[in-house]
Amino acid sequence: MMLSGLAYRLFRGLARRLEGKFKGYRVVYERSGLTEPFPIYLSVIILYTLIAFIASLTGSTLLGVIIIKDIKLTLLYSLILSVFISLFICLIMLLYPIYRASSRKYVIDSELIYTVGEMAILAAAGIAPYRIIEEMVKVEENREIKLELKKILRNMRIAGDDISSALIKASEGSPSDKLRMLWDGMRNTLLMSGNLWEYLYHVYENLIADKIASVKQATSTLNVLSEAYAGIMILLPLTLVITLTMMSAIGGYVLGVNPLTLLVILLILILPAVGIIAYLLVDSILTRI
Repeated sequence: MMLSGLAYRLFRGLARRLEGKFKGYRVVYERSGLTEPFPIYLSVIILYTLIAFIASLTGSTLLGVIIIKDIKLTLLYSLILSVFISLFICLIMLLYPIYRASSRKYVIDSELIYTVGEMAILAAAGIAPYRIIEEMVKVEENREIKLELKKILRNMRIAGDDISSALIKASEGSPSDKLRMLWDGMRNTLLMSGNLWEYLYHVYENLIADKIASVKQATSTLNVLSEAYAGIMILLPLTLVITLTMMSAIGGYVLGVNPLTLLVILLILILPAVGIIAYLLVDSILTRI
């Protein structure tokens, strides 16, 4: 927090100028759930990039003088390396809000169906929209959905917005397309004096249909992956082990490498790496259901 304040004091003017040129990125940043104001985050990016450049330039120059012992060549290599490292740090910090927004989207979409179902029950009981949001904040277990609900209450209690304006702001700041459609639909239903319970129940039915379709698609994808996994992790290793063992017994090399060396690489490096990749693929599919 202290570093954020220091960064904003040092680069406030530059951050304000960049803010106007990053309007699209600001929308993504607001949907990421990060609490720092956007200009402060830009200031932190500038400060970290500058620190990375100075630190890498100093360290690589000192190391280069010891190893290369050519000052001009050392400075050239150090400058190139420092620019690369600082740009890498800048890129990572720019991509982080995008990653956060994408991650929040999947977390929200995976459990939104339960939230809508509970909201429909409250609406059927005749509870006012503001009270529905207030009660959902108390009982909601999904952290990201709860954060979006709190934004609506905050805008109504602190900013003095009515329910319609609060839903507009919540829709603009939501990383989930489904949640944006929910807020927009609620707002339109309230403006037209429609039946909120019927609308929420309609959304609930659509979410159930989407959930069923996503489960079927995930099941089909997992079936394909399981067949590929069986071939890559069972049949292919057995074939290669037998082949390389026979080649080692007969004598010879594969691309200039001893077959036993290739066998060790296969068993110790390649197979575990393939297993980790398969696990990550399955996990990414299951988290989107």
